Amino acid sequence: MEDAPHVAMLVLDTPTPGYSETYGDFHDQLISVVSDAARKGTQDLRFMSYDVIGQDQYPSLKDLRNGSVSAVMFGGSRYDAFADDAWVLKLCAYIKMLITDFPHLPLIGICFGHQVIGRVLGCRVGRSLGGWENGITRMELTKEFRQNSEFMFSKEERCPTYWNIVESHQDIVLDLPKAYPEVVNVGTTEECKIQGLFAASQTLNLFTLQGHPEFTAASSTFLIKMYIMGSPLEREQKWILSNETMVNDGALMGQAIFAFISKQRRKYQEVK
Repeated sequence: MEDAPHVAMLVLDTPTPGYSETYGDFHDQLISVVSDAARKGTQDLRFMSYDVIGQDQYPSLKDLRNGSVSAVMFGGSRYDAFADDAWVLKLCAYIKMLITDFPHLPLIGICFGHQVIGRVLGCRVGRSLGGWENGITRMELTKEFRQNSEFMFSKEERCPTYWNIVESHQDIVLDLPKAYPEVVNVGTTEECKIQGLFAASQTLNLFTLQGHPEFTAASSTFLIKMYIMGSPLEREQKWILSNETMVNDGALMGQAIFAFISKQRRKYQEVK
């Protein structure tokens, strides 16, 4: 891989038939929402995709050590983060290495990425007893996250009290990691009490979200209609209605992710 500074986007899923042709793959959407935020901030982020699930690609130790990798993003996947498939276990080992050997490096996790990072930290991860959570959903941000993330927001903007985020999951992180007391919960919804993990310290830098800031209302409705099986009809109708009537704050979360990456990386470079 090239030595130029870049954000490593780890691809953790294969193209979704019928979806990818219209909306792109999950990792492409995530790159897009963070890139848009960077451009609005008159900056430019360079991304490089690593096909973990298809070609066993990871950022090299050389690129990690020489600073070529500015951050690592872990996107969504249809697979289970708590499974013991060989590729999932290798991914867990890689994340553990990043946390141990490169604690300054910002880690971003979305949905599956959030869950697999949580697993490595020691959180319990499994199926939600409430079943699927879908559609644009109000996520109340915790006091702890708002206090710890103040550096990501300008004095004019300030950290909001909630975000409307597109949900599309039936697996959840069930608790916070006891071995890492600096990790706080980002937010809560009625169906999922831990909606993200956040830490910004000398020993750990991560920002994860259970929901999907990269999804649009249209892409969410597509997935609900085509792939969510076994849910009561009234729940599906409620999810679709939320997509039609609620504001999607995905762009705001993209801006927060960009701010986290850029400011944490700059802090490390100043110390170094």
